[in-house]
Formats: sequence, C-alpha cells, structure tokens
Amino acid sequence: MKKVLIAIARALAAVPRYALVWCARAGDFVLSMIPGTGAGPVTTAAGEEADDALMEIRQAREEARMMKPTKAHLTLTWAAAVVSGTTPPDVSREGDAFQMWLADLEPCACRALLRCSMGQVEAHLDAKRTGDHIAGVPSYGDRPDAAAPVGRGSKRGNEASVVFVDRMFAELLSEPEPQRA
Repeated sequence: MKKVLIAIARALAAVPRYALVWCARAGDFVLSMIPGTGAGPVTTAAGEEADDALMEIRQAREEARMMKPTKAHLTLTWAAAVVSGTTPPDVSREGDAFQMWLADLEPCACRALLRCSMGQVEAHLDAKRTGDHIAGVPSYGDRPDAAAPVGRGSKRGNEASVVFVDRMFAELLSEPEPQRA
C-alpha cells in the first residue's frame, strides 16, 4: 500500500510540470497559427478602422489649430469693429490680459493698428525691441521704455493713476485728526 501511495504522490507532483509543458506547447501552437507573429503587431479590420479614426482625429485637430485666428487677426478685427462701430469679435477664449488690452484700445489706437500690416501687429504683440512698437498703441505684455503713452494700462495711464491715488491719500492725510478729550 505504501508503494501505491508513493506512486500517486509522484503522479500528483508531476501534474504541474506536465500541465506546464502542455500549456507551453498549446501556446506555441496558437502563436504559430497567427500570421505575422514576431514581425510586428497584428492588425485586424477593427484595428485598421481604429487607426483610420485616430488619423482623422489628428487631422481634424491640426485643421482646427490652423483655422484658429491668431492674436494679430483678432486685434485687427477688433480694431476694425471699434472704428466702424460694429460688434467686436468674441475673444472669450483668449487670456484675460489680452481681453483687457483689447478693451483698452481707444479709437485712435485702432486707426493706427488698421494702418499697419499683419507682420507689424504680430511684432507689436510680441515685441522684442523698441522698433516693434506701433506709435499710439498701448504695449501688450511687458511694458518696456518704448511703450506707447496712450490708454489705460499704458505708461501715461499708469502714471496718471499713481498721481490720482497720491493726491487722494494726500487729502486724507492732510486733514487734522479730531483730538480726544
């Protein structure tokens, strides 16, 4: 009886090894049946459709990016609307600083913008040197020494605000305080 139990134990101990060998052989067989194994990823009809869909999405995003108006286009459209008295374009998708800068443009600055080329407007919006600024138009972004002295947010506008605040506080501070008894 002892020999029978030892034989059963050996058979049971060999089952995992036996199962592993047969699973490996079955896996090799399945892989041998798939065409193109090892040469690259398997592409099915659904995979090709998915690849086509991804390509269309990439193309649509690229076209949308190309069709999106630049800041220079928006600036010139805004200037034309201010000068002509029509409704300005929607700039709600642009940054707050750009929206405030457009709202700050006075009609004389808009007329100066309309006399400029697209390249000059782009250079003004991304000014790298003094010559990039358009005379009579407030600077956008960093305000170097060549910033135009017109409009709220320009150097003259900021200096006028500082003077106004200084006068207001000077009047408040110059009033004598009531004496306590």
